[in-house]
Amino acid sequence: MSGKEQKRSAEDVLRAIDQIDADDDLAAIEAMAPADLDASIRASGGDPDAIGARGARLAEELLARRKRLRWQAKAHGDMASALAKMNEAPRTPKLPRGELLARVEAARDDARFRAPIAAAFRKRTADESTDEELRGLLDEIEMLRKLEES
Repeated sequence: MSGKEQKRSAEDVLRAIDQIDADDDLAAIEAMAPADLDASIRASGGDPDAIGARGARLAEELLARRKRLRWQAKAHGDMASALAKMNEAPRTPKLPRGELLARVEAARDDARFRAPIAAAFRKRTADESTDEELRGLLDEIEMLRKLEES
């Protein structure tokens, strides 16, 4: 752009973009022979080699980013699978307090759940917990069992 030309406003640029029929332009470009495309780019003041090199660098960067982020897709899938398994776990029904305490004690005897139960009762005992808290703990234990199955 020479020093005398004014920079176009954002509205002017958007208006110009709206007027472009990209499908027709892409079809015309796809129909061109590589030498004709290079000549067309040069006629418009571009450097086809520089444009090609810039496109190749961009493609490499995008492929590398996709490869680096592939673990996220796997993690999302694994998390969705775990959540689905957890939702399959049966909920503890309303039971007499003695039965709830007996189930907590049975879970405490299972080495897999000893540490989570100890953490749940670090500030108070099972006897001091409400029935709702005991059912919640038993629900979490069932969820852990479901996760372990998979």
